Amino acid sequence: MKRYRIELSLRIEEVSATEVTGLKELDPGHVQAVIDEDEAVNISVVERKVLTLGYEVFRNSLSKHLTAVSKSRALSRVLDGELVVNDTPYRVDGEVGRFEFMTHRIVQEGKSVYDTSKEVFPPRHGCEWHATVGFKEIVIGYGVTERSYRKTSGMINRIRHQYDATPCKTINDQTKSEGMAIVNHIEHKVNQILTESGFCEDIGLKYYNDNDPNLFSKADVREAIKN
Repeated sequence: MKRYRIELSLRIEEVSATEVTGLKELDPGHVQAVIDEDEAVNISVVERKVLTLGYEVFRNSLSKHLTAVSKSRALSRVLDGELVVNDTPYRVDGEVGRFEFMTHRIVQEGKSVYDTSKEVFPPRHGCEWHATVGFKEIVIGYGVTERSYRKTSGMINRIRHQYDATPCKTINDQTKSEGMAIVNHIEHKVNQILTESGFCEDIGLKYYNDNDPNLFSKADVREAIKN
């Protein structure tokens, strides 16, 4: 089984006055920012710059890593065929912000036989964004249970330093989807418990032999209902 190293390094140092200020991506996962001296001595400004830069690095690194994993999985699972990059990127709404990465498929005789967007990563529908566990924890646990969809959208975009990334409609849809999933799970669990306890969906409680010492008699059931 493969293993992966996650390594982060942050360095703040003085550079030449001829360096152009601003954010610059040197390569995926390697981002650099140059700021003025006035900003460099302002604690709040430096903090904001470091966090903005950090989240950008997180997103770029995840995108690069997941694209590489997708390609590796596709090549390792199917030996024969053509490796094709899917046209639509896989979209993620995560605790680090919104980012995209490329998935792959293996094509044999014009037919797709393996697609990492469905067989490695959770399948999505259309332009749907995959919501990570961390994203759901923030949005539902600390967001919509205490504030409106609009304010929750503003909050999560602010803490991820990716302004206007996730609209309030997405928060609304995601919350409803999670709610329906919980309702369906509870309904399934209730039906399972009732079935195992001798209840039938069509006729209600099954009646058993009154002499069975481990079960309630008809009279006991009727009396319990009355009370």
